[in-house]
Amino acid sequence: MCGVFGIYDPVGAPDRDVARLTYFGLYALQHRGQESAGIAVSDGDRVMAMKDMGLVNQVFDEPKLSALRGRAAIGHTRYSTTGSTVWRNAQPVVQHGQGRTIALGHNGNLTNTLELQQMVKEHVTLLAPVDLAPYEPQAPQKKNVMGGGGGGGDRSPLPPSKGKLPRVADKQFVPPTAVIQNQNPKLVMEPTIVAPPDVKLPNVNMDQYGDPLAKLGPASNGPGSGGGIGQGSGGRM
Repeated sequence: MCGVFGIYDPVGAPDRDVARLTYFGLYALQHRGQESAGIAVSDGDRVMAMKDMGLVNQVFDEPKLSALRGRAAIGHTRYSTTGSTVWRNAQPVVQHGQGRTIALGHNGNLTNTLELQQMVKEHVTLLAPVDLAPYEPQAPQKKNVMGGGGGGGDRSPLPPSKGKLPRVADKQFVPPTAVIQNQNPKLVMEPTIVAPPDVKLPNVNMDQYGDPLAKLGPASNGPGSGGGIGQGSGGRM
């Protein structure tokens, strides 16, 4: 869905500003497309076009409209159904050839561009080659998604420590993940982690098994028995 406007003044009356009238026509058709806007005018000898991305009142101002002088004009506001939203796809599209220049603005998709190009080659003698690439439907561009830390280094989690938990220190020291030409690196100090003073941490030097952060539960007041290196028995409390 696009907005297309055209005007022709065969007399070329000085009080008829075709570019300004086209501007107001496109302004009324702004709801048909908001991606880009353009106007092409002709005085019968040459074609002058101006287009850009944005709304009609963002693309054109008084100096630009005053520079578009002619007797005929076409205008276009684009709403893309195929093709990316870039300046190259804004309309009117202007094609320069030997002895003539054509400005084209259309609504809809040209789905048979290859057939039209072949038909032109077979039945029409051209002074300049025809480039139909601007009118061919294009797949939308894929958005580039930046992953990771945005250039801030490797954010992947460190592998778990082997043997025992790292000790707590004021500064963090992490061993290198790879050492060149040294398959058995020896660290001069143990790896550490940084933790706030008010965080409760386990005593990593305890010779025990299980979860060191596990909380003690209430005492059992039922029967029980246990064994260890020697023998023993429990009783009711």
